Amino acid sequence: MNKRAAFFFLTLLSLALTVAHPLRAAPAVPDERDGRVLDALLVHLLSDPRFVFSGVSTSQSTILLHASTPESVGDLQPETMRINIVGDYTLPDDALLDLRRRNPPRKASPGDTNAPVAAYFTNLTFSPGIIVTNLSSDLRTDRRSIVEMQFAYPKARGWVEANLPGYSNDGSSAVVNAYIGPSAHGASLIAFLKKSGDKWTVKWVHFNFYV
Repeated sequence: MNKRAAFFFLTLLSLALTVAHPLRAAPAVPDERDGRVLDALLVHLLSDPRFVFSGVSTSQSTILLHASTPESVGDLQPETMRINIVGDYTLPDDALLDLRRRNPPRKASPGDTNAPVAAYFTNLTFSPGIIVTNLSSDLRTDRRSIVEMQFAYPKARGWVEANLPGYSNDGSSAVVNAYIGPSAHGASLIAFLKKSGDKWTVKWVHFNFYV
């Protein structure tokens, strides 16, 4: 086999392997900005009367943040997120596109667009009352898991499984999408935050409780 034929053969082999084993999208690594945004949201939820999945009061309560991003990104298409918001809420297009970009699907097989590459929050620092932990799959999916949560985390008002935030091009706005619970039929939230100086402030949070 001459050199040209060998090069052609290796090129075809490389293409075949790529088709058989698609490259996984590289996950974004959470940074300090992500930590500040998520911390602002979680601290807000600690005193939000709508965020309550147990009998724990807002005084000295905690919120559990799952250590990694969700196992599905099916709800992150901009058009889907807009449909999931009821009321006079608006979201910037650039932040929505960045949210989708920073939480890529794995695309492990043709048509598989819902399996993302996980990113982890264990390198970030959060305010007191925010517990980063690897929640069990049962606790996050079992509809009766409120009993398990109350037993393992008696001060917890609920848990959050958050995607990496998406940011506007000028860096002044952020959008967070997250699953929350425990809930009998599942629940999620979409939050919009604005930056003033070095501080992020929650402008609004929209909850979706599924029935």
